[in-house]
Amino acid sequence: MLAISATLSPNQQGDAIANLHEALTRLDFGEQIPPEERNGQRYGDRTRQVVRQLQDQLNVGTNQPGIVDEATAEAINRRLFGQGIFQIIRGLVRKADGNPAVGNLLFAFDRDNIGGAYLGVANTNADGFYQIYYDPRVYTEQKPGILRIKEIIDLLVQVYDANGATIAESETISRPLREVQIDLNIREQTGERFIVRGTVKLADGSPPSRKVVVQALDKDLR
Repeated sequence: MLAISATLSPNQQGDAIANLHEALTRLDFGEQIPPEERNGQRYGDRTRQVVRQLQDQLNVGTNQPGIVDEATAEAINRRLFGQGIFQIIRGLVRKADGNPAVGNLLFAFDRDNIGGAYLGVANTNADGFYQIYYDPRVYTEQKPGILRIKEIIDLLVQVYDANGATIAESETISRPLREVQIDLNIREQTGERFIVRGTVKLADGSPPSRKVVVQALDKDLR
């Protein structure tokens, strides 16, 4: 399960709504979601009513009852954290000159699943601050995007620029605590940079059982 993000509202359909239904189930509202809405991954009338009940229960101050806005998403994620379902990463991202990095995209991964399913995503705010709620059991069973099944994650955070290039990466934290702070500094960029992404699989299509080293080399083919 991923952290809940805003905005989710009636008549939306898809993976984000299925994820919302899973969160509502973890918060003991699952029996109120009818099969047609759950199976169809649909934000129907009953989902809206359940969200409104949850807003009341969590004392969410919102002028959008029944809609998952920023305040509601934060309240849901905070409750899931309080129940021990989510863990949290907080930190600051700074540019090479020491100023805060504003608006940069970050992803949290397990070290052995980089390029596949991620743990969580965030953007830095005006102060360079970010916060990521995540489910540490994302990789415990085979499903799309899982490159290696793991019970215990090796956490790292990457920062990207507007072109999708990785411009900062944290040290790996094995067996992270429920709350961790990971600050990152963006290195000074020199010259033109390129990025290569891909997935390594064995001949039968399965992921490697051990870590592999992938190198990008320049080769003159003239």
